[in-house]
Amino acid sequence: MKRTILIFLILISYFNTVYSEEYWKEIYRTDGTIWSIVTNSNGDVFCAANELIRSTNHGEDWEVVLSQPQTYPAISSTGSIISGPLPLYISEDNGDSWSELDFDMFNEFSSIFFDSNGNIFLGGLADNVNGICKSSDNGLNWSLVLSYPNLNTETTSFIETEEGILFVSSWLGDGGVYRSLDNGNSWEYSGLNNEYVTSLSVDINGNILAGSRGHYDDDNGALFISEDNGETWNKLVDNISVSSIDVSPEGVIFMSSYFSLNGFVAGLQLSYDNGENWIYLESITPGVADITQICLSDDGYLYLLAKDWEDAFIYRSIEPTTGIDEIAPNTFSLSQNYPNPFNPTTTISFNLPMESDVKLEVYNTKGEMVKNLLNSSMKSGTHSIEFNGSSLSSGVYYYKLTAGKENHVKKMMLIK
Repeated sequence: MKRTILIFLILISYFNTVYSEEYWKEIYRTDGTIWSIVTNSNGDVFCAANELIRSTNHGEDWEVVLSQPQTYPAISSTGSIISGPLPLYISEDNGDSWSELDFDMFNEFSSIFFDSNGNIFLGGLADNVNGICKSSDNGLNWSLVLSYPNLNTETTSFIETEEGILFVSSWLGDGGVYRSLDNGNSWEYSGLNNEYVTSLSVDINGNILAGSRGHYDDDNGALFISEDNGETWNKLVDNISVSSIDVSPEGVIFMSSYFSLNGFVAGLQLSYDNGENWIYLESITPGVADITQICLSDDGYLYLLAKDWEDAFIYRSIEPTTGIDEIAPNTFSLSQNYPNPFNPTTTISFNLPMESDVKLEVYNTKGEMVKNLLNSSMKSGTHSIEFNGSSLSSGVYYYKLTAGKENHVKKMMLIK
């Protein structure tokens, strides 16, 4: 009987893994660094790594368009591409040819952005200045428009609202968010002082979303929202280290995280209700440490820039994200525990599409139940349970979630 239970647990775990991996496809891998990915209006993908590479078929094939190491390319609404690091290059023909720009204001930079008027904004630093410069003539001439008061501050992200208000996020130094009401000619501090803000986005209601990974004295990050164009900020999700945010035209908020302090597992979450509730998408592949960037293309594909302890890689959704309704929020799912391996505590998260009677049990490799973590009625949404294995010996264990007729099982490892 115990052998039958064990086989049943292993089979369920296998099919859950296959199901989660069917949504994603690995399209690029390197043992170096991938700094960022961008897409244009045609759905072409550009990847900045040891060189700038381009794919015109959603990552199925790649070609080198700039042989120098690249970091943060940007694409305008008219298709112009600017890329670096220094020297800066610009292309007007989708990367087929490039011209070098004369730029000497910064020694290095951390972010580039085209606004809707074609102005270029570059966040960078030099020996005695750190801030943002602007070009209104496609990179021929530049002017410094923002100088950070703290020389350690670095620019991380730009966004523009439908009204033309510009926002820029920063981390290190004083961190926080700045905004411009005059096309980027002048900037003012918008708030989130000492928050290391990694990413900005605008939701379908015009609200500003800002993801933080914490600040200098702790990693207690959060997802913030401003409903008044940066006058005030409120927390949507607390105790999560946000790496990237993007919003689909349908209003789905995608958020990736480095790690969690509140039961969110490092990886990818999404919300269909403006951040009130979150669905955790199953792990992409075993061993992924961080998802560092989310990129949603105009033709609906979701690209994830991820890394483990050895490689960096890009994953793409198999289908456009308009089909993501098939897996959430009407999906019962069990997430991989985090951390894993663990000693002695770990967090187990799961999603319920409706209110259910829920059991969460832990089994050893003999098929014996060693812990009953939960046996009660739970409301729909995302839930997290902490498991303490201090009374158990090191080894492999299985945790089984039962809700109604649904059964999911995953494997975890306790190492003391």
